[in-house]
Amino acid sequence: MTAAFHDILQSSAGHIAIAGHAGVNRLILCHVLGIPLANLFRIGQDYGCLNIIRSSGSGYQVQLVNVSAGTDKKTTGGMPNVR
Repeated sequence: MTAAFHDILQSSAGHIAIAGHAGVNRLILCHVLGIPLANLFRIGQDYGCLNIIRSSGSGYQVQLVNVSAGTDKKTTGGMPNVR
């Protein structure tokens, strides 16, 4: 799964949207955060949630996790488009 994630990043430029199930989302988040898979279910993933991960030459930065409709703007850093 992480190989497929890296293939997507390598073959694309700019913004990328990946739609996945909670388990796949958790695997990607564990990978980019360096969290052991034994802690997989400590990451919340509600139905239809949004996670934002930025990739750079030095690694990854997770900016949002498990944001869904009705999330308070304080949680999203005031980003009005995250709903």
